[in-house]
Amino acid sequence: IITPVVDVEIKDDFYALAANMAWQYPYYLQENEGLVQDACIYYTSNAPAADGTTTCELIDGSYTTSYTTTENSISEPHYLQADLDGNSVTQFYFYIKANLQRADGRPIDISVYGSNDGNTFNKITDVKTMMTDEMFYFSDLIECTAYKHLRFEVNSVNVGDKAFTISEFYVLPYNKD
Repeated sequence: IITPVVDVEIKDDFYALAANMAWQYPYYLQENEGLVQDACIYYTSNAPAADGTTTCELIDGSYTTSYTTTENSISEPHYLQADLDGNSVTQFYFYIKANLQRADGRPIDISVYGSNDGNTFNKITDVKTMMTDEMFYFSDLIECTAYKHLRFEVNSVNVGDKAFTISEFYVLPYNKD
């Protein structure tokens, strides 16, 4: 029996490279096909942002920056709302990446809503993200009637009450090709 010898440094580099590629591919999709291209304008929340964070950081390609809502700032669940800039969507995915430097505030139970006027929302589905242990979540295909606004209401987080912390958040179209 021959046992291959693997240089630990090469093995560690390989895993780091594979992890980096897995995290960068969604950003590539976001840059080229994302339904929200300017997080500063088209992402909003009902909860105030924690000091030093803005929605702009949700599409910056960095996993060390994040957007955090303020704990106990409002009584209802905190949400992130995406304005699709006048476009309608009937099939989409969403991608969440946790901040590498924080283990709290990861969304684990999300209700997804849709609207055409940005005021009256209809529930599309509930999603369990499994982000209690994972650093990212890529949703299954979500199908709905045509909507121009999507709301992602965070019903629970892994640690904490209502506030959530997200490093990256992408809404991606379904593309058969």
